[in-house]
Amino acid sequence: MSADNFLGIYKANGRRFIGRDCWSECERDNCRSCYNRVVFIAKSPSEAVGLAEKACNEDNYEYGYRFLNLA
Repeated sequence: MSADNFLGIYKANGRRFIGRDCWSECERDNCRSCYNRVVFIAKSPSEAVGLAEKACNEDNYEYGYRFLNLA
């Protein structure tokens, strides 16, 4: 895993949160067309945060995790 990345979390279909490996160059809301690895699928924001923190402890995400489309 590259050290120049972050874990991007976006809300899909209003019901679930998907965490993906994202490059530091990723644009906002670009995960919908991204083919990077899915790290987790969560049912709530709190579950997504817990899974993101666990993933960040197991892998090297230089920029941590970010929610991308929660407007």
